[in-house]
This record gives sequence, structure tokens and C-alpha cells, in this order.
Amino acid sequence: EIDAILADLAKRKAIDEEYTATMNTADQLLAEKSYENAKAKYQRALELKPGEAQPKEKISFIDREMADKARQKAIDDQYQAAIAEADKLFQPATYDQARAAFAKAENLKPTEAYPVQKIKEIDALIAAQAKQRALDENYRNTIARADQHLNAKSYDLARNEFTNAMTLKPEEQYHKTKIAEIDGILEEIRIKEEAYKAAIATADQLLAQRKYEEAR
Repeated sequence: EIDAILADLAKRKAIDEEYTATMNTADQLLAEKSYENAKAKYQRALELKPGEAQPKEKISFIDREMADKARQKAIDDQYQAAIAEADKLFQPATYDQARAAFAKAENLKPTEAYPVQKIKEIDALIAAQAKQRALDENYRNTIARADQHLNAKSYDLARNEFTNAMTLKPEEQYHKTKIAEIDGILEEIRIKEEAYKAAIATADQLLAQRKYEEAR
């Protein structure tokens, strides 16, 4: 009977020692975030002492951590895929699609600065494109009006419109050429007008002097 008791005590002591050592190893592995190895050790400790609550609690904690880690990895993978797609689409013709991809990445990781920065950059580029389109349309309309006035020989109106076009796009050559052309025409008209006035004045003077043939 005593031998049986001593054998049982020795068995219990061995179990206690192995349990303690296993728990210490498991705790160390858990601190190192080696979750799978730690879980295996806690499971072994639970086999040694099925009634103990601590191994169960640690295993539940590890399961939650591993699930969170898996979810985070899935988010990371989706984020990286969205960023890669957005960077690929970051071209003038596909700014809208790139913005949508960066917005998806931002929703996955709201604290990341990169997608927010790129969205702001794209918004500025899209606004610049819209501004440029409006400027181009305004310039075309102004040039069209100017050409129409020029064809109708309304030189002052045409020159004003070409000047307006120059303020819109100073680097363009077309309106400069047309303004020079109009200035030449207006100068020619001015010279003819002055010659006409001078001829009329001379004719009036000759008429007053009754030099009819010369006046005529």
C-alpha cells in the first residue's frame, strides 16, 4: 500500500514538474509571439493537468491572436494589391480609376499616409485637367469669334478678341500673327484715311480759290 502511495506521489511530482516546465516554456514562446509552438506547449500542459484553467485561457488567447493576425495579413495583402493597382493606374487617362484604388486602400488602412497623399495629388491633377480643358475651350471660342470679326472686316472687334486670346494663352503664335496682320491693315487704312483727308482739304481749298479744274 505504501509502495503504491509512494509511486503515486512520485508520478504526481513528475507530472507537476513537467507541467511547470512546459508552462514556463509555453509562456516564453508566447512572449516571443511564437504562437503555434506556444499553443502546442499549452496543449501538452493541458494533457498533463486537464483541470487547469490557465492553459485553456492561454490557448483561447493564442487562438484570438492568431485569428487577428490572419485578418491583419488578409488586410495587408488587400492593401498592397490595391496600392499596386493604384500605382499602375496613376496615368492621366486613368486618374479616376487610380483614385478609386487608392480610396480602397485608404478604407483598408485609414492610418496610412500614402493613399491619402496620392488621393490629394490626383484631385489636384484632375482639377488642373478640368481647368486646362476650360481654358482650351475658352481660347477656341475666343479665336472663333476673332476670326469671324476678321472675316467681316470688323478689325477693332477682331483685334480685341485676339488680344483676349493672348491673355488666355500667351505662348500661342496664332493670335500674335493675326494681331500683327490686323495692325498692318489698320495702319494701311489710317494712311489711306489721312491721304483722303489731305486730298479733300486741298480740293476744298482749290474750290474756294475757284480753280475748278484743279479742284475737280
